[in-house]
Amino acid sequence: MEPRELLRGVVDLHVHAGPSFAKRNVDAAEMLLEAENRGYRCFVIKDHNFPTVMSAKLVEKHIGKGITKPIGAIVLNSMVGGWTLKAVSTTVEMGGRMVFCPTLSSPNHIDKTNRPGALPFRAAGKSSVPDRPVKTVDPDGKLLPEVVEILEYLAGQPQVCIGTGHLDAPEVDQIIREAVKRGCKNIVVNHPYYLVDATMDDMKRWVDMGAYMEVNACVSLPYSRHNCIDFKGLAEIMEKIGPDHCIVSSDFGALGNYFPVDGLGMFLELLGKEIHVSEEELAIMSKVNPAKLIHLDDIPPA
Repeated sequence: MEPRELLRGVVDLHVHAGPSFAKRNVDAAEMLLEAENRGYRCFVIKDHNFPTVMSAKLVEKHIGKGITKPIGAIVLNSMVGGWTLKAVSTTVEMGGRMVFCPTLSSPNHIDKTNRPGALPFRAAGKSSVPDRPVKTVDPDGKLLPEVVEILEYLAGQPQVCIGTGHLDAPEVDQIIREAVKRGCKNIVVNHPYYLVDATMDDMKRWVDMGAYMEVNACVSLPYSRHNCIDFKGLAEIMEKIGPDHCIVSSDFGALGNYFPVDGLGMFLELLGKEIHVSEEELAIMSKVNPAKLIHLDDIPPA
């Protein structure tokens, strides 16, 4: 099937569309126009620095044609106060449906992107003020009280999905365990093989707890500047985790990389051609599962 047909009805939970402190190749308005042209059902705007509910609502109101639903999110980096319940609740009450754990501000991200020989992480933007690490666990590896408080709140917001961001595998494990214990149903592990460095055993354990694994175009497509896994590795995920427990997202939008819609279409086509993922399985990962994670059926049509 051609990319255009594969994209019809897609729900992309991970799009980096400006305006942003970081340089982007597409803004929210351009993304909405292109998504509607290709028949997307929905996309979630993710920004490392600021909540995106306002961008989503603004472009939908003024240029949306009622085909595609743009949705906002928040990433709990230092720019919004880290693990701050009020920031989360305000985002949710304004209609945001994704809450991401720290990315740029996580100690894991800071450590791994500043090691000698590490590939530069150009998707963040460069500030004159150094970032302040946002910790998730205490020295004993236990979740901080403010983290537990937010997970408790999100357990009462079944329409909201938790993304694990750029935490490391032990932190992700703690988040999933506590979230499930509190009653959270919608959890996705973002690019588990990039920065998180999860093993297959980690991923299988998290799936058994109810989480979904993100199969991510940005870190999988050849020539993407964040490529870290080949199609052999993706085939192993399809075999051992399975489409029923995965979502496909783009994670594109950074300047100098693939455009989100083009990159996702190419990725879906290559998953079919290179590792023989069926059209039905592609639909499960790119349409059914992500829609379920944000309770998209509960939102009136765009």
